[in-house]
Amino acid sequence: LTARIEMQDVSASFVMEEIKEVTALPLDFV
Repeated sequence: LTARIEMQDVSASFVMEEIKEVTALPLDFV
């Protein structure tokens, strides 16, 4: 159970980092 939660945390943080990078690109063009 804890392994699943850890995997979800890792994937969630990974998605957050991806979103940060994706949103950072348009900000550079503004």
